[in-house]
Amino acid sequence: MRPLDSLEVLGRIAEALRVESWSELVDLPTGLDLDARPAGRQDFVHLLWRSLLGVREGGSRVPGPPRVPVLDRRVAGVWSRWHAPGRNLGAIAHDVASLLNGTREAMTWCAGKQPRELPGARRAHVQALQLARAVLSHANEHWLAHVAAAQCLALTLPAEDAVLTGVGGHGAARSLLGLGFAADAQRLALASLEALACAPVPARQRYAAEGALHLLAAEAAAQANDVTTCQEMLRGAEKLAERQVLTGHPVFGPVSAQIGEVRSMIRLGHVDLAVDLAEKIRVDNQHPADEQADLYLAVAHARACRQDHVPALLELLKLERTAEDVLRYAPLAGETIRQLLETAPHSLRAELRRLDNLARDGN
Repeated sequence: MRPLDSLEVLGRIAEALRVESWSELVDLPTGLDLDARPAGRQDFVHLLWRSLLGVREGGSRVPGPPRVPVLDRRVAGVWSRWHAPGRNLGAIAHDVASLLNGTREAMTWCAGKQPRELPGARRAHVQALQLARAVLSHANEHWLAHVAAAQCLALTLPAEDAVLTGVGGHGAARSLLGLGFAADAQRLALASLEALACAPVPARQRYAAEGALHLLAAEAAAQANDVTTCQEMLRGAEKLAERQVLTGHPVFGPVSAQIGEVRSMIRLGHVDLAVDLAEKIRVDNQHPADEQADLYLAVAHARACRQDHVPALLELLKLERTAEDVLRYAPLAGETIRQLLETAPHSLRAELRRLDNLARDGN
């Protein structure tokens, strides 16, 4: 067994993130006008930006003794709303900003006065940072999402919880992929997998993190046209999915593995295969909104590429009902709608224009 924070593992992850030291992950630009709303950004993005910088709305306050179980319940509640179909991205962002401030203050208090409670406060803050990354990624704010992911990873690496560190690596790799750094995302996902495999943790406790990392590495490999690695990672995810019930953050289960394969096939250009695979997948409102949205958008895009206009539109309408924020902000959604508008029959264009207006409002 090697310690999780061994220099070799840390060095590989730092190399993937292109940093020379972990302090660079949390160093933020100075001289920012924190009261100025960034041009063209939603108000909730500005709010999360300030919270990531440690600025509390309404001014600072002296924190009292934290109640970690209460923070855990708040975090679980926000995750539940995030996974629910029809979620409100702006409302969730406000809750996440409050969580970021509350969990950060809890960590500060525990570090000085209640060190035994510090691991629990740290876990709660890591979860809040994961939520911030997810919200910002869905708002197409990938640089800010990367700030949240990097803060999360820097916080989890010194921790004793190997699974938490793996989850932090997943978030950072996901943010790199969102920025277009597929090779870096793949390296970080593989390094995180290696670190997790070396940790003295029962296998069943790490299935979700390992599975999610396999799928992310597969998607990154597909974007880089690395077919061999993509297929290897998909096979690994499939094996893990057989033992894992849908659970955890990031969510991972059998349907996750199937959707990950569809997304990877689309990235590799195998559109017909992606559609065939997608037709075998069954999701309902018991599945997290992200899983449903990933499937609906992937199938809509694949159908649009084949000029299957009506099925593509139906998938977009499912996407709107499930996660309107994805329709509004995801570049692939806008690209799919515009592609359909160019070739769809006149009878479908009114509905497509309505969806296009939604997508343009978000971007």
